[in-house]
Amino acid sequence: MRSKELERKKEKQLVELSKKEFLLLKFLEDNLNEICEREQIIEAVWPEAEALGVSDWAIDRLVARLRSKLKAQNKKVEIVTVKTRGYKLIE
Repeated sequence: MRSKELERKKEKQLVELSKKEFLLLKFLEDNLNEICEREQIIEAVWPEAEALGVSDWAIDRLVARLRSKLKAQNKKVEIVTVKTRGYKLIE
C-alpha cells in the first residue's frame, strides 16, 4: 500500500479507550479549558479508591495513555499539564 492509503486506513481505525481513560476524557471535556485538579480527577475517575488515595504516578500514566490515544485519532484537543495542580483539556 502507498503511504497515503496507509494514512487513511490509520485515520479510520478507532482507538478503544479503557473505562478509566473514558471517564478521564469525559471529565476533562465537561471542564474544557478549565484546570482540573488532581483531587477532582481522582473523584471523577477513581471514586472507589478515594478513601485509599491514588498515586500521582497512576494519574500521570492514565493521562499519558489518553494523550497518545487522542493523538492517534488526530483529535483537535490536547491535554496540557498545569504544574503542581493538574491538567487542562484545550482545543
